[in-house]
Amino acid sequence: MTIGVPVYNGERFIRATLDSLLAQSFTDFELIITDNASTDGTEAICREYVATDPRVAYVRAERNLGPAANYNVSVDRARGEFFKWNAADDVCGPDFLRICVAALDANPNAIVAYPRTRSIDADGKLIRDYDYELELADPRPHVRLSRLVRVNHRLHGAHEMFGLMRLNGLIKAGKKRCHVRADSVVLVRLALL
Repeated sequence: MTIGVPVYNGERFIRATLDSLLAQSFTDFELIITDNASTDGTEAICREYVATDPRVAYVRAERNLGPAANYNVSVDRARGEFFKWNAADDVCGPDFLRICVAALDANPNAIVAYPRTRSIDADGKLIRDYDYELELADPRPHVRLSRLVRVNHRLHGAHEMFGLMRLNGLIKAGKKRCHVRADSVVLVRLALL
């Protein structure tokens, strides 16, 4: 499994993000930080983690590639059956990976597993739970697409993009591109598989 953490000037939250990922109850993964030429202290922080945990790799772009290209660096380097993008300012509960792996193992036709999302402030205090009405278990691609578009347009979150997905599904659907709502487009392509 590969976890890709794209970052640009993320020194404020990157430690909490990396700590939450490295504290997962499921530990068999590589974590690739892709730094999009940050100009703050992000690089130094990331190199600390590389020095202390062999699962962590750090790739720094010499110039800013733009967000989509930076996200795709970790996909290009990914190994294994599963892949997860994790925003540099997002934290995960300690059983996130274990629960998602179990869900994908139990449902071989599923491409993405994603638990509930909670919005927190800079101090980690709960702002709100996201309400989901998304049901994508239908075997018919057009039904999954319709449900995804209706819910995603209303919520405009595309949080499922940060779930655990089958790497071969992501590669088949195609990586991120540079346009408005690129996350939503990747989710649509995944829903049509």
